[in-house]
Amino acid sequence: VGSHIRPRVMAPAAWGIPFGLSLSMEIGFQKAAYADETWSLEIRPIVDKQWGNLYIAINPTFGVTLKSQYHNSVPTFEPNVKVSYTLFKNAAFGIEYYGDMGPVTNFDQGPQQNHAIFLAYDLENNPKWEVNIGAGFGLTPATDPFVFKVILGRRVSWRKK
Repeated sequence: VGSHIRPRVMAPAAWGIPFGLSLSMEIGFQKAAYADETWSLEIRPIVDKQWGNLYIAINPTFGVTLKSQYHNSVPTFEPNVKVSYTLFKNAAFGIEYYGDMGPVTNFDQGPQQNHAIFLAYDLENNPKWEVNIGAGFGLTPATDPFVFKVILGRRVSWRKK
């Protein structure tokens, strides 16, 4: 369908913030056969917290179309939420919500909004890699009824050791 690259920067632990705070900027390409927008930019602030085995993340995301058949560049509001629980040494299971409310200047009506719930699995056996797999189910007529996703991420530390 396409490819995305998502660099993410995190606030250092030395700042003493009682929760995780980071910013992710994603640029992506989707084939025109699968999406109206072929090039997009996503601005994703991330606020998260780990309590033992429980992890919660809230992402008030904004999407910007860079190239589309509609030539619309008004940012859209795309909230995301993740709740997961580590059950085994290297496996977390969770529920993820992905939404798209529409343009920030005028949200879409309910049935035209995109809302999906994913059942997700996170493989956590290597601190340098992130693997997230999920099956998603659309909740509105505008949402794809079923989506399977795989996210593979590489963690990089720019600090000198």
